[in-house]
Amino acid sequence: MKDFTDKAAIVTGGGGDGIGHHVVMALARQGAKVAFCDIARLDTTQTELAAIGADYNAEAVDMGSKAALNR
Repeated sequence: MKDFTDKAAIVTGGGGDGIGHHVVMALARQGAKVAFCDIARLDTTQTELAAIGADYNAEAVDMGSKAALNR
């Protein structure tokens, strides 16, 4: 995989243990600063990111809600 050092990545659906979570983790392992959101279960991904010392930002966001997106 490409080196993402000093790059920023934004991933929707990054919580839990699905595809988004694995995308977040792969990007972080390659050096990316990762911002991710999901409706719930952010803590699962945050715990793993903290364990590898990744630079990240997580927000609970319902991508189906225009009001949530505007916040």
